[in-house]
Amino acid sequence: MATLIHSFRNYQMAEAWTWEHLALTRARTLAGDASLRAEFEDLRREVLTTKGTGETVLADVADMRARLATAKPAANDWDAKNGPGRLMDIELLAQTGALRAGDPARRVEAQLRVGVKSGLLSASDEQAVLGAYRLCWRLQAASRLLTDKALDMDRLGIGARAFLLRETDQQDEAALLSRLEKVLAGSAEVINRVLGGKG
Repeated sequence: MATLIHSFRNYQMAEAWTWEHLALTRARTLAGDASLRAEFEDLRREVLTTKGTGETVLADVADMRARLATAKPAANDWDAKNGPGRLMDIELLAQTGALRAGDPARRVEAQLRVGVKSGLLSASDEQAVLGAYRLCWRLQAASRLLTDKALDMDRLGIGARAFLLRETDQQDEAALLSRLEKVLAGSAEVINRVLGGKG
C-alpha cells in the first residue's frame, strides 16, 4: 500500500466502488512491519463486513459481469478463463459470496463455502461451480504451458494433446470437450441465477 492507512480506510468507506471491495476479498500483505500488516488486515475485515451488505452490491456485480462478458468473451470452446461459467466468472461469484458475508476467506473454494453458509448458494450450487472451477483450472494451467495464445487443439502435436488430456484426466479430445461443455453449462446456470444476466 502506497498511502496512509487512514486515507485508505476513508477511501474504502466513502468512495470505493464494489469492484474495489471485491478486490479486497483477495488482498493480502506481502511485506512490511508486522503491526502495519495486522492493521491492514483489520481494516480489510472491517471494509468487508461493512460494505458487503450494501443495497447495490449484487446489482453492481451483475453490471460488472455484463461488462466483462462484452470486453472479454471466450476465445473459443477451449477457453478456460473467459466466458460464462469459466474461471473469471467463478472467481467473481466466489468474491461476491465472501463480500456479502463479510468473510475474510481469500481462496475461491473457501469463498464458495462461505457463499453456502451465508445462503447465497446451495450445496448443489457449490458442487456444480467447483466441478467447473477444478476442470477449468487444470485446463488453463496445462494450456498455458503449451501456448501463450488461445488453445487450438488442431495446432497441438501428439505429445501436447496427450499432456493436456492427462492433466485434465480425460481419455480423448471428444471426452474433454463433452465434460467441459457439461460443467460450464452447470456453472453458468448457477452464476446466472445468483448474479443475474448471462455473463
